[in-house]
This record gives sequence, C-alpha cells and structure tokens, in this order.
Amino acid sequence: MSAVNSEGSSKAVVKLCPVQLFARDARTLLMQHRGQLAVVRFDYMYLQHFHVSLSPAAYGHPNLISLLLAVPHVIALRGKSYHQQVVSLTPRFQGLSVCFTITVTSFSEVILNFCLLNNSSRF
Repeated sequence: MSAVNSEGSSKAVVKLCPVQLFARDARTLLMQHRGQLAVVRFDYMYLQHFHVSLSPAAYGHPNLISLLLAVPHVIALRGKSYHQQVVSLTPRFQGLSVCFTITVTSFSEVILNFCLLNNSSRF
C-alpha cells in the first residue's frame, strides 16, 4: 500500500511501499524486453538494467517466484516448471508508456505533468 502525507501543506506526498517500487522496476524492465522475460533470466537482466542485484528478501519474500506473485496486477507468470516459466506484463500494462513533462515557471517553482499513453490499438 502507499502512504499519503500532507504534513500541514496543500501538497500531498505519496510514498510507494517497497513491493510497489519493485513492481514499477519490473514493469520498466519488461517493457524493454517486449513485455516478457524468462524467469531464469530475470535476475540477470535486472542486474544488467538497474546495476543492483535483485534480493527478494529485501522485499520480505523468500524467493523470486514469491516476489513476482506478490504483484499480480502488474506481472503474470506463465508456464509450468521454473525453467519454462515466463514473466510477462499483464494485459492492462502492455502497450502503455509513461511520460513526464517538467515545466520550470520560475526559479523556485517546477511543474511536473504526468501522462499515460496507450501505444496499442487494442485499447
């Protein structure tokens, strides 16, 4: 779950939980590999992309499969045995791109615009 803090100001701050941060990183990794990746290569490709080894224990899970199953809204596992399983994005996240626009209005004010683009004709 995420936490929202307003701390007496008019702006809210949303902080993602560690598992949600992993889901974001996994989505980024899978988007660069056409939405799917073999489970046996996931650790290695994560290390290559983020330059940090993936440690499921850091997210409170005993192994990679458990961690991947913790984010079913983003990731789906397909296949029967470990060596044949494929990690893929759920259909909801396939073909979507995220863009950020930063506008500097003055020295002290920056506006961040967020958009979600659908690059697929299926939606």
